[in-house]
Amino acid sequence: MAKAARKPRLPSLRKSLNQICEQLVLVDLSDLQALAAMHTATGELAAGLETSHGPAAGALREAGQWLERIIMAEVVPAEGWGQVGRLLAAAQAVVCEGADPVQAGLVAAPVAAADAPPAFAPLPGNVDEAILGEFLARQPAVLEEIEQQALALERVPGPEPARELRRVIHTLKGEAGLLGLTEVETLCHAIESALEREGTAVTDTLLEARDWLAKVWAAREGGGEPPAGLERLLERLAAPAAESVPLTADPDLVGEFVAEAREHLEATDVHLMTIETEPSDGEALAAVFRAFHTIKGVAGFLALEEIGRLAHQSENLLDRARRGEVTLAGPVIDVVFDATDAMKRMVGTVEQALRGQGGLVPEPGLDLLLERIGQAAAGTLKAAAEMMVGTEGPVRRLGEILVETGAASSEGVARALAAQATQPEPERLGTLLVREGEARPRDVVQALRSQRGGAGEASAPVEVRETIKVDTDRLDRLIEMVGELVIVESMVSQSRELRENLSPALARSLAQLDKITRELQEMGMALRMVPLRSTFQKMARLVRDLARKSGKAVELALVGEDTELDKTVVDRIGDPLIHMIRNAVDHGIEPDAQARRAAGKPETGRVELRAFHKGGNIHIEISDDGRGLDPEAILAKARERGLVREGEQLSEREIYGLIFEPGLSTAKKVTDVSGRGVGMDVVKRNIEELRGQVEVTSERGRGSTISIRLPLTLAIIDGMVVRLGGERLIVPTLSIVRSIRPRPEELSSVFGRGEMISVQGKLVPLVRLDDVFGRAGHQRAAADSIVVIVEDGSGQAGLLVDELLGQQQIVIKSLGDYLKGTPGISGGAIMADGRVGLILDVSSIVRLAQADGEREEAVV
Repeated sequence: MAKAARKPRLPSLRKSLNQICEQLVLVDLSDLQALAAMHTATGELAAGLETSHGPAAGALREAGQWLERIIMAEVVPAEGWGQVGRLLAAAQAVVCEGADPVQAGLVAAPVAAADAPPAFAPLPGNVDEAILGEFLARQPAVLEEIEQQALALERVPGPEPARELRRVIHTLKGEAGLLGLTEVETLCHAIESALEREGTAVTDTLLEARDWLAKVWAAREGGGEPPAGLERLLERLAAPAAESVPLTADPDLVGEFVAEAREHLEATDVHLMTIETEPSDGEALAAVFRAFHTIKGVAGFLALEEIGRLAHQSENLLDRARRGEVTLAGPVIDVVFDATDAMKRMVGTVEQALRGQGGLVPEPGLDLLLERIGQAAAGTLKAAAEMMVGTEGPVRRLGEILVETGAASSEGVARALAAQATQPEPERLGTLLVREGEARPRDVVQALRSQRGGAGEASAPVEVRETIKVDTDRLDRLIEMVGELVIVESMVSQSRELRENLSPALARSLAQLDKITRELQEMGMALRMVPLRSTFQKMARLVRDLARKSGKAVELALVGEDTELDKTVVDRIGDPLIHMIRNAVDHGIEPDAQARRAAGKPETGRVELRAFHKGGNIHIEISDDGRGLDPEAILAKARERGLVREGEQLSEREIYGLIFEPGLSTAKKVTDVSGRGVGMDVVKRNIEELRGQVEVTSERGRGSTISIRLPLTLAIIDGMVVRLGGERLIVPTLSIVRSIRPRPEELSSVFGRGEMISVQGKLVPLVRLDDVFGRAGHQRAAADSIVVIVEDGSGQAGLLVDELLGQQQIVIKSLGDYLKGTPGISGGAIMADGRVGLILDVSSIVRLAQADGEREEAVV
């Protein structure tokens, strides 16, 4: 009978569980009665499911414990509520949807064999794969932000960068917890605690954690194994709990100190706001100084060491401000506000200890705050952000600014204004708001600064641009169709039938169609343009790590980060930039500060990464102020390896171009960073595959510059259309030096075979495109042809063609797998008449010409 009576209960239990899960969305966390009712319901459900669904019953009991902690204010409500939601969702998946308790995360997976690879903990059964995929897609940007904020915090220590970094980490922790990514949630929690405790001291560990997270995302996306090293990271981020020190001073004296300190600190907030608006108010400054001086004296008598240290440092800063050596404005007054807030917390800790609620514990981040106060006193404190100050225009009201920013309620401002109206000598609105607890002093100060900034031109409403995510394949398809439209439009407008019957009205319509088509093409190409900022920012981390590894002081300057380039080019330019910057730091910058001082340079080396538009192309330059290249050493090494014959004279540009030869290195010491003679040839090859060029300039003892020239996009090129017999070929304009009609005296040959042309006193090999493409039946004398001089990074060649037909933009088309890799051809294009024109691969043609020239010289 007992078994028969137990079966009908399960549907009702499932119904109750679903109802509780629905309440997760509706319950107000401030409604303690509703939370208590949910606590009771989860306990009853746990008892009912104990026999049939033990793991789910355990999850419900744990959810009840979290609810109890929320009710008793033992945890942050939002954090506890997230745990309740996770546990209830897992129980619902098991009881109502029949999910495996292991998959739902309620039961640990069986221990694998000793030789089995580690695996991620199973995700809860209710995690949607689409949501997880969207989460993973956003993580590269999150990792980039973590890295940028960590480096910014190291450069400019302060509460703002630390607060922004904690915000990013806290958001990631919350999302990871909802998705059941427990290892990420654990790491983020440890990072938050370490940031609050140690500030910039965890930068190195934080960057390692960022790299570990990158491996986690890669493994999650590819179904791989979890990376090792989490335990070591957690150990480095952890620190022993702050030891509580008992309060030993006389309780009566401590009580008087707490009351007096609170009074001083409340007055300090008001005086600081006065100084913010009237920096010349000496009485307010003196009052702030006296407050910290008094607190310091009493704290020393009561053996409150940390309070005494903070008060002493703050007193030094304020004393310099009294003597006119430091101005309390901007970041300096901000740090005084920070000191006041920290002092309030520390006095509050003393008050708790006085009431018997624990002992005295260290103030988190006190060392960092003392460091910033010292920087402010020395005049070296940097602001976390620049203020925008106007000059003329309407002034916005302080209350309006506070309400708009959410720093105060409209009711609170109204009450303060009403109180102000009743005063015989009205106080400032900001002072009243702070005194009545309607706004924080820091928020009032920020509003005052915004008010002064609003004294400039009336601020125009900010336009918030909406964005949507578009699949890359769809975008590529759109651009391809726009290219097809351009080709068809050109074919139609230039057709013979249409030209013979062209009326003025039709001509205007065709011109308008051509204009719209070109604009559509430009807009389509702009969709693929992305700024170089992300790629450039990665180099900041690289330079930092290399400088530390090599023991050098090196700074990186970034210029033109907002320059836009085709996404495909941006994705492929990263590796070449990394290798060139590694060389600049490892080989370019002098080995130590002594060597730089001897050369008359600053001790800190400088590497500059620049991007800019020029001549319709993108130029990227990597410069360093180091030792520069040694042309004699490069030439000697090249001769030793047989790249240059004895007695052969090379220009300085040609000598520097030898560093791109495989295996050529003049480094006296091979490091784990560079020096093996590999990499620069790959750099050159990768850039040439992007239809770009790379060039090196250097000044001995002053530094080197590597210049990269790239097309804006890989889908469209500017090309010179040439005729060869009945065929039309396209030469990329980027590769053309000049075109000439040769005179007989400028031509020469070796044994009637290797033809050369003299261009400005230099012999350049001639290339008969008829021979390259097997058109033996079409031969013309060189003197009757036009020679197009082209170049790539390794040299020049002259292409013999019959006629120059004109320059135009070409939409590149693939030749397919069958013709892919054909020497001398990089692609094709559909011309205006519908025929196909071949795009020449200048790099391979120049290499072919150089190889032929070397064979002819060997015969001689």
